[in-house]
Amino acid sequence: MSAAIIIPAYNAAAWLAEAIGSALAQTQPAAQVIVVDDGSTDDTAAIAEKFADAVMLLRRPNAGVSAARNHGAAQTTAEWLLFLDADDRLLPGAVAVMLARAGEGDFGVIYGQSVDFNEAGAFGNQHGNDKMQGPPPAGAKKAFWKAPIATPGAALVRRDVFERAGGWNPRFNTTADRDLWCRIGTLAEFGFVHHVVVERRIHGRNMSADKNRARRQAVEVQLAFLEWGAALGIATDFLATNEQEIFDRNAKRAIEERAFDAVAWISAEAEKRGITTDTLARARRLAAMPGFAREIELNVRGIFS
Repeated sequence: MSAAIIIPAYNAAAWLAEAIGSALAQTQPAAQVIVVDDGSTDDTAAIAEKFADAVMLLRRPNAGVSAARNHGAAQTTAEWLLFLDADDRLLPGAVAVMLARAGEGDFGVIYGQSVDFNEAGAFGNQHGNDKMQGPPPAGAKKAFWKAPIATPGAALVRRDVFERAGGWNPRFNTTADRDLWCRIGTLAEFGFVHHVVVERRIHGRNMSADKNRARRQAVEVQLAFLEWGAALGIATDFLATNEQEIFDRNAKRAIEERAFDAVAWISAEAEKRGITTDTLARARRLAAMPGFAREIELNVRGIFS
């Protein structure tokens, strides 16, 4: 079995050398290490070029991380794909341990654990559990509300399953991985390894730091998944949910996160669809309030009243 490591990079000069170095340091070498420079305006390409023939460098106009990942995947025939973010680092045995697990069954995704670290080098939270493991639709069922795979670099994806699922959706960035795991989770089995396989760098430019964008895209991904299943005749009733619950749950989470741009968008989008609930009415009212008044109400009545 072979694996290609694909690294999408946009203005990632500060971290890219570490990401590439970790990809090249695998105890079981990757078939290819591909860096996709997504229209960077810094030294991203120059840093990748320093690795010479050890890395395939692809340059393209900026189109977003999902389009960059798809572009890289199209350049390899490797059986398995690993999408490493340019600010993260693989542990040396990551590919070996996940490929070993892949040989134990008919899996579409093998995933492990990740650990956070900051710019000072201090390590923090560890992510990942075995709850997505199992035949379909186990992966989709667990990923729909919150995927245990914290970063794409913690997973190997079988290329033929990736292609059947349609690859990364260029419409999404912050929640693109949840979108992909949901689609793959209806088609193939997920397998888990009880090992930390990737170190996830936490810094001021992480896409997930934008709570408003993340919460809005969470709603869009969930709605898109239901629409995707309906269009292809793939049953999604295993989720036991509907549009109303999607809007209600995400409105509550957005309020909890103080992501009030997302609160306003969620309540407006629900209204367009003719969905009205007490939760959404409150969300709409909170979003329209001045910030100080909103905080007073939340402190007095609580988030979920």
